[in-house]
Amino acid sequence: MVEQRTGRSGAALFFTDDNAANIAAARARGWDAHLFVDAEGLSAQLQTAGLL
Repeated sequence: MVEQRTGRSGAALFFTDDNAANIAAARARGWDAHLFVDAEGLSAQLQTAGLL
């Protein structure tokens, strides 16, 4: 649904969640997915992805 609504797919999508199964599913679709553990880790991943 996200791919349809945004017109984006694969690495053009950044996804974060605290559920490892959801991260695995996102990665299986080719998304840039990050397992949320804490704000510092998410901030670092967003910076690496060029989103911050």
